[in-house]
Amino acid sequence: AGADTGAVEALDSFDSLIDASQESKDAWDAAGMQALANGEVALCVLSGGQGTRLGFSGPKGMYDIGLPSGKTLFQLYAERLKRLGELAALNAGVERCSVPLYIMTSESNDTETRHYWRANSFFGLEESDVVFFSQGRLPSLTDDGKIMLESSSRIAYAPDGNGGVFLALKSSSSLEDMKKRGVKRIRRYQKPTFSRQCPMELRQRIANDCDAVVLSLAD
Repeated sequence: AGADTGAVEALDSFDSLIDASQESKDAWDAAGMQALANGEVALCVLSGGQGTRLGFSGPKGMYDIGLPSGKTLFQLYAERLKRLGELAALNAGVERCSVPLYIMTSESNDTETRHYWRANSFFGLEESDVVFFSQGRLPSLTDDGKIMLESSSRIAYAPDGNGGVFLALKSSSSLEDMKKRGVKRIRRYQKPTFSRQCPMELRQRIANDCDAVVLSLAD
């Protein structure tokens, strides 16, 4: 007999940003902005992969996606995060709000990623609010489960994937850094993209204390 995978059950409750009343949207926005102003929110982007499939040899976040401005994904991330912090500060009537950004790199792109951000003065973000940490590695396996060798005397290793973020946050002391800052919520992005819906989606998630948000993307 196969493993018991459990039963599929309907959600206890859900809200739709499309169908929500303006009153609900305003309440979500206020709760989210307050959490941001309190320094309770951090963003974490998983950027350990290279842009090989895009025909780009560097980190995917440094890829020029073809915008007239020539802005990279990392730059878009930084600028939108900076603006979100400014809006939260304005809403709370304070001078500045800190919204830390944690960037998971890999052994192959950690140095290049850090250099890129420093060379661009962190795109206007405070240097102390941009934290880099590297994901772990696991032995590479063949399709039939055998360990691959880099050489006759050395095992080949590869990044341990997106699931390695939890161990990497702990082993790099990034988790401890979040605790010191008072961060209570982490928004994780598995790919270095930041859609227009993300700021509102982030505030909706905070206000409703929900575990997942589904975004409807255009064709």
